[in-house]
Amino acid sequence: MRICILTFLLVGLSFQLVSQEIQPKDGSILTQTSVLLEVPEVIGATQYNFQIHSTRGTQTSHEPNQALIVDNLNFGESYTWEVQAFGHEGKILKTFNNSFEIATSALVDTTQFRFRINREKDPSNPEGVMFLDYSRVAISADGKPVWFMPENEKLDNKRLRDFKLTNRGTLTYLDITQCEEMDLQGNSIWVTPSDGSFSGDSSDYYHHEFTRLSNGNYMVLGKSFVESDIVINEKKIETIPLSIIIEYNPEGEVVWTWSSNDYIHPEDIIKVGQKVALGNTFGHMNSFYFDEPTGVIYAGFRDLNCILAIDKVSGNLIRSYGDKIPSDTTKQAIGFFSKQHAPIKISDNRLLLFNNNDRNQPSSVQIISEVTESNPTSTIEWEFICDFDTLMPASSGRMGNAVPLENEALLVNMGQVARIFTVTPNKRVLWQCFPEQWNASTQTWAPKPNYRVFRASSLLPFYFTMQIQRQESEFAIRIDNEGSEIDTYEVIVYKNKRTKEKAEASFVQVDAKSAAVIDLKLLYPKKLPKTIIVQVVSKGNPDHVSIQSYQLKSKN
Repeated sequence: MRICILTFLLVGLSFQLVSQEIQPKDGSILTQTSVLLEVPEVIGATQYNFQIHSTRGTQTSHEPNQALIVDNLNFGESYTWEVQAFGHEGKILKTFNNSFEIATSALVDTTQFRFRINREKDPSNPEGVMFLDYSRVAISADGKPVWFMPENEKLDNKRLRDFKLTNRGTLTYLDITQCEEMDLQGNSIWVTPSDGSFSGDSSDYYHHEFTRLSNGNYMVLGKSFVESDIVINEKKIETIPLSIIIEYNPEGEVVWTWSSNDYIHPEDIIKVGQKVALGNTFGHMNSFYFDEPTGVIYAGFRDLNCILAIDKVSGNLIRSYGDKIPSDTTKQAIGFFSKQHAPIKISDNRLLLFNNNDRNQPSSVQIISEVTESNPTSTIEWEFICDFDTLMPASSGRMGNAVPLENEALLVNMGQVARIFTVTPNKRVLWQCFPEQWNASTQTWAPKPNYRVFRASSLLPFYFTMQIQRQESEFAIRIDNEGSEIDTYEVIVYKNKRTKEKAEASFVQVDAKSAAVIDLKLLYPKKLPKTIIVQVVSKGNPDHVSIQSYQLKSKN
């Protein structure tokens, strides 16, 4: 385990207290098989012994801190667990007892749903978990469900899309009537207003994309309608449905919008309106991606075979990629892709997208270069054609996406073709998943498509604990990164919360499943104060803030 020693700089302070509670609460009913067990810090403890009991036996773990993530538990099983906190001389300082249950569901019933895996033994094969929206589950790399969407009457028979795990370990998703952020047990955290203020109807018809931003706001695709005098094929179009990107703050207030009406003009609709499917917005906008570092939004129009780059501050069009409507005279990336889904910005000014392609041609995964001052022309930098075997069709007319993994590999979801796979930069397919559902009438397994697949390193990517360590009269702050991602922590130590006296702060980067120890002698080489207050904030998950007050007393 890597240990870091820090120096400190004077900074300003802000305060948000996170209480220490036992997790999960006694009697909790969970829907995941990877569970964080945590008890409050016991001052003076040097070791925490965890015991987890079930009908299958007992697991024991000795930990230097007060938290433990336990994997590979079982759906439909009840657990009791006990934690004993030991002091320096092996004395038990405190004991905690608790229980929880892991529910089960038809969604994880292997007689109804399965996820067949073809996997090469290769060290570059990614681990982690994959969230499958239409399947309503997350699975491990070996195809085993590790979480399922909790049952909820309001979501029955609805098509849920765009599952994303946030940095704080919550889930965002959408259906046509609402977008929601919830914890993994189904407890609602935030819901869109859904008051029809944009559409003028009973709903704002949310569709395709919903994202929680790093500033705590939420961005979603909805619909608005404008009156029209346009005549197409001798038929008057009374109203034109438009796609609108909406940004809400946590209070549900609209803070920013962009409408497809800002790009598309009436003459465009007259000339290409026949391409629009009945009921879709013009051009069928099916995605957006907000590149927060650059402030650029990439909006994808499926039926126009086009991706727009929009400056968020001004709302102005920067450039477009792909085919053009008549009023767009730019030339970038014409004919590169068609019926595409989910363009996202990746490193080195490149866009990654799933190219569904025409139905009589194979689909592909593309990386195209962005136009910059040094690169005035967009090119296809990399492309993988999806006809690499005969196990499934090579062409997917609907749905799909691709996301980057470690070592520049890609996770690809073929949408309508129920196949998910990873592919390396040298075009080697390392892992494949075939989601299937049992068809009772035909007594066969049938493909189970998913609109999008999202990958996370674990169900809890960012999480830490903080405690004071004591060796004789020596004191240190210990930070344990329990998450599956590297994280950076702002550590502030001060003597008086009210006057903010002697605030010392620094930043420490800690690898996943590792710890950093900060010797308080670095701060107070002459004499320790009687009391210190420690504040730790996670950069990966800024909502996780721990503030604790400690009495520093020597043995003498």
